[in-house]
Amino acid sequence: MSSSVNDTEKSASVQGVHWNEEDWQGMLKQLPSDWEEQAIKLKAWQRTRKLAQIADLLRALLVYAACGYSYRQLGLWATLMGVGSLSERAWRKRMERAQDWISWLLGAFIGSQQSPDWLPRIAGRILLVDASRLKVPAGSGDDVRMHSAYDLSAGRLEQVEVTDRHCAEGLYHFALRKGDVVVTDAGYQLGSSVQQGQKQGAYGVHRVSNHQVHLEREDGQKINVKRLVKHQKYGTVSEYRVWVWDPKHKERFAVRLVISLLPRKQAMQARARKQEHIRHKKGSKANLAPAWWAGVMILGTTLAKEQWSAQDVVKLYRARWQIELFFKRLKQGLHLHLLPVKLWERARASVHLSLIVWSLQEQEAQELSEALSGLLIEPEVGLLQEQEEQQQLTWVISHWGLAYCELETLRTLLRGSWTRQRLRDCLSDLRRYLVSRQRCRRLSQETEVQQWLLQRLAMPVKGAIAA
Repeated sequence: MSSSVNDTEKSASVQGVHWNEEDWQGMLKQLPSDWEEQAIKLKAWQRTRKLAQIADLLRALLVYAACGYSYRQLGLWATLMGVGSLSERAWRKRMERAQDWISWLLGAFIGSQQSPDWLPRIAGRILLVDASRLKVPAGSGDDVRMHSAYDLSAGRLEQVEVTDRHCAEGLYHFALRKGDVVVTDAGYQLGSSVQQGQKQGAYGVHRVSNHQVHLEREDGQKINVKRLVKHQKYGTVSEYRVWVWDPKHKERFAVRLVISLLPRKQAMQARARKQEHIRHKKGSKANLAPAWWAGVMILGTTLAKEQWSAQDVVKLYRARWQIELFFKRLKQGLHLHLLPVKLWERARASVHLSLIVWSLQEQEAQELSEALSGLLIEPEVGLLQEQEEQQQLTWVISHWGLAYCELETLRTLLRGSWTRQRLRDCLSDLRRYLVSRQRCRRLSQETEVQQWLLQRLAMPVKGAIAA
């Protein structure tokens, strides 16, 4: 029988347990107003058993993702904090039943975020689109794919979809708006990306690989991109009007082809690094011809030439590196480089929970960033002797450090704390997490060494007997 909707008021306090209840209630106010009703509707909460309210279930799930706990560690934490004494298997079942609710929370929470006050109101967003590969234990390294759209102007995650490795990259994962500018790498096919972007009224800046695309002139003749690159000088940017063929939809689209070459010295270094990478991956006898394209950036864009010059298009694409930094911060901050579960359904729920935690810290980090913006002037310490030191220094905010600080604050808020006396009082309930059966095939090394040492010390010493 389904229980009624529970309120989120503070339950009876447990001796030896310390909660940050004020901040927790403030965090709950950031969620959609019907988050508890959706928990019942999506069958994440069916009956009151060991857990008193829906807020306790939400808190436990967030602690599981934010702190990187296993289900056994989650059960130990919940018992000590008085949330509920559930077994490891019971927590796993709770997670499985809450998968639809977790997905709904992620979509509702990301969609409900407001743009920062300092951000100017423009017609469209600048979305950096890419997919990151996540690994599960004993996996191939490409087991789960996280397709993300990162808003460059706001500096936050805008849209996300988690799939298995069989789902390819593409703009069909995202809902674009009219006037948006989408920036993708070479993993997204140019023809289909242009078609999907124009269908939704969005513009695009797409990286192009020579072997992946068929470019034509207006009369239908094929364009030899390598010949264009050979006739271009190092360190310059050139632009052409070409037509790209989308074989899936059997249409042609006109795009601006922008070719940017690094300076000669940098291009030679890039080619040398690419050759070394090919040898390391495929052996000393591998074909090194693809390394010639290192140092060459080929972009296809539908942006208007009057508003975006070729140099602006190149600079905008280079800003795509920000989504790579976002993936790196996300994986290091929440340990997403290796998911703790093997099954696809559980892995998907684990990633969604981690993204909810990240979105919570993003909103707080934006407010802290605005507060820090007025504290960027370094106070004067002493007299500056050199003339060049008298110039005004520019200080910037470390978003990496800010995200780490906010994640630690969020973990402390969610996890709470307990006293040593609370640990002693709960020992009888903690046996299921701290005691395990003896191994049948092989003893643990610690147990084996202790048994050997006890037998060795119990043996009489020959010298003492002779005396």
